[in-house]
Amino acid sequence: MKKILLQAGHGGRRLGAIGAPGERDWNVETVKQLKEALSGKVEVTTIGGDDWKEAVKYDYDLFLAIHYDADIYNDRGGFVDTPEPYLDYSSIKSKRIARIIREHYFSATGIPEKPERSNRNTREYYMWQHISAKTPCVIIECGVGDRRP
Repeated sequence: MKKILLQAGHGGRRLGAIGAPGERDWNVETVKQLKEALSGKVEVTTIGGDDWKEAVKYDYDLFLAIHYDADIYNDRGGFVDTPEPYLDYSSIKSKRIARIIREHYFSATGIPEKPERSNRNTREYYMWQHISAKTPCVIIECGVGDRRP
């Protein structure tokens, strides 16, 4: 059975970006819903923003960090990103999975995709350096003001 590690961005003590009120709670709820939807199809482990040290000792078929984009752009939209190649030994797999998520998430939710929002914070996300070399990594900023998991 495939194994996925889901991270509720900012779950735990991290509060989330300024301009994204309620981000932490929404991320936790989204991870909970996704875990329920995947139940029986894949083995899912969940972590928050601070309780990850034990979970990252293992290899997974995917590490997915779920976030809610800050409203600093004055418009809607979200994006999917992967680590800089020097941080991701599974870069080819990460990019393939990110492409699939992009193709399905934005069309299914109607949330506009904003790939230009890719930035150093997402490409050099603090978790990338802790994930095993065999685990592909993806982060999604689900959308500004659009709470549609």
